[in-house]
Amino acid sequence: MKRKLFLFVLTTLASFFASGNHLAAESLGGKDVPFVERIKQSTLIVVLLEQNQKYFAKLTKKGRNYIASTYANSIKTYNDNMQAMVPQCLKISNNVVFKTLTEIKAMSVDERCKSSYLLYDRAPYYSPSGTANFGCNLFFSHQVDIEQEIGDYEDAIQFECLDTAYTGQCECRKLHLYAPMGNEKELSSGEMEQNLLEVVPTEADLKISLSRLQQKFDFLIKNENSSKDEQKEMIAKMQQDMPDYSDTIKNKTLLICQQDLDKGLTPDHIVQYYPYNYKVVSKTEFDRAILNNDGRCCALVVSPVEKVSGTYGGTAYIKYTHLIINPATGNIIVNEVSEHEVHGTIGMSGFETVTEKCMKELTKKLGDSDK
Repeated sequence: MKRKLFLFVLTTLASFFASGNHLAAESLGGKDVPFVERIKQSTLIVVLLEQNQKYFAKLTKKGRNYIASTYANSIKTYNDNMQAMVPQCLKISNNVVFKTLTEIKAMSVDERCKSSYLLYDRAPYYSPSGTANFGCNLFFSHQVDIEQEIGDYEDAIQFECLDTAYTGQCECRKLHLYAPMGNEKELSSGEMEQNLLEVVPTEADLKISLSRLQQKFDFLIKNENSSKDEQKEMIAKMQQDMPDYSDTIKNKTLLICQQDLDKGLTPDHIVQYYPYNYKVVSKTEFDRAILNNDGRCCALVVSPVEKVSGTYGGTAYIKYTHLIINPATGNIIVNEVSEHEVHGTIGMSGFETVTEKCMKELTKKLGDSDK
């Protein structure tokens, strides 16, 4: 099972868009690549996951009923949530359809190459030798190449990491946006990526991730004809001009998801490090506040930044950052409160990255803004 790896330099749009947001280099500098216009004028195909029946049967035959059930449920959950949230949160094309890869394989070459795609995939990882980025090229003209590409893709995105007995590397996933193909000399379509908050995102998780993807797209609409240097200057100015939201946070209740709370930090002890109003809530209540645009609170969101391959054979780990979201607007109002590294596996029990250090650094940021 060979999986194609696309190695390229990823450009981070800036902390304005927060960690886990990446643009492929060719999507910057709109004078050369009309990335935004291609997507706006195309049909956006949101790719739905489907079960690999051979893989499912293999799991069942080996008695791995838990992961077989998790596999099936994860696919259904992802598809249902994407169909619910994409129409609400992503306005990058006037024509959005949902298709499985089986349906995409049946499309004509011309139709496939004129479409843009939003695809679920493994997030990139970084190592001393460079960046490894996973992708699925749906623009091949030969059917045999499409079959091979989709087969490799499906092999790579199974949900083994959600098995309670999983002992492999930690995982995080992304949404990968592909623009339609350009002219024959332009082999690259132009790409944009957004890390997902969880391997199987909830509707609220997708609302945050899709909104961040939309923010980047809006930025390119305004600045696509600017040079890279001009774009960097604009980003620096946006960072400098960002309003001070410290009073907004202090006057609202900060929601902290119970599953993200470090085992060494109890809800009652948070007050020692964070002197403002807060509430530790279930994932259900946390998500409800985000989906309902609750203006009474802010939400402390744990977001994957990147997966890092250990040097000299060391264990891979994932870097997370903490963001403050205003549910009333969906905007990130504090970015990179603190970073946290998680080694080993990430299952469905939460990330446990909201630590004493995280709360101290958030309090310091709010205090610094008063000086």
